[in-house]
Amino acid sequence: MARYDDLNTKMIAYWAILSIIILIVLLQLLQALCYNMVSWTENKTGRTGSEVGKPEIYKSEQLERLNGYKKEKVEGDRLPAPKEGDPEPKKDVFYINIPIERAQEIILKELSPAPGA
Repeated sequence: MARYDDLNTKMIAYWAILSIIILIVLLQLLQALCYNMVSWTENKTGRTGSEVGKPEIYKSEQLERLNGYKKEKVEGDRLPAPKEGDPEPKKDVFYINIPIERAQEIILKELSPAPGA
């Protein structure tokens, strides 16, 4: 009866070694896949690995493209003065990015007298 309680250590060792070998092969395949993907991306974009890790370059390029834009503060409508004891109401403040030329056109359109007035 004790024979059925014993573990088959030879089969356990065999499967453990086989599992380790399969894991090593899979890791090598994953590494090769990643290396080929990086090489393919570098060839497609024309960038080398040293350029890909430099976000400062891309940030400066984006800032150059936004050169004609400025951040403007636009306040909401004026609220009536608060009554005594009431908390001060908050103003809605929005920050938008629009080209200066377009902002000038909008302001001139708003300030010009209405036709026929």
